[in-house]
Amino acid sequence: MLLGEADVIRDLLLNLRPKRCLEWGAGASSLYFAKFLSADARWLAIEHDQSWAAHLFKLVRRPIVEITHVAPNCLKRDGDCGAGSYCAFSDYIEYPERSAKYDFILVDGMARNECLIKAQTLLAPGGVIVLHDANCPEFHAGTASYTYQFMLAGRGTHQNGIWVGSMDIPIEDVLNVQAHRRIWMFYLRLHRLFR
Repeated sequence: MLLGEADVIRDLLLNLRPKRCLEWGAGASSLYFAKFLSADARWLAIEHDQSWAAHLFKLVRRPIVEITHVAPNCLKRDGDCGAGSYCAFSDYIEYPERSAKYDFILVDGMARNECLIKAQTLLAPGGVIVLHDANCPEFHAGTASYTYQFMLAGRGTHQNGIWVGSMDIPIEDVLNVQAHRRIWMFYLRLHRLFR
């Protein structure tokens, strides 16, 4: 994840102060972003790869973080960006429904388009969802029905970029969109200089 992308998520967490967070696709983000949450918050990270989930589980230092392994229903991967289908990842996609609604959702794993669609039913009122690697055109169908949206396009067509959405609150209410656009442009210019 690029610094500009991490900055957006950090600011969202600091402004939203969510109590229930969900992440599809566990990683360093599962450990890093939890430090911006209060002690009574919860961060549930769902991971499809058992060995990666086990590795991350050993690194968890905050009791508010839960790493859960949910195996694929089948190993066939399809779609651009290696996203995976609902059929292949239905248990992974549906797992969070066992809990209450979520104030913050990060989609950064498998079957992202399907997770974006599912997240519409999982967001609490005032909740916000973030898609990492939003440049991938395959994911844009999953973002279409969110009422409020904000995107920072990254370099390349299938990696980078961050999209923020909500069903019921303007993104500007929880994120300084203009400031992040300026910062994003600065990062893109730096990247071009050091290519």
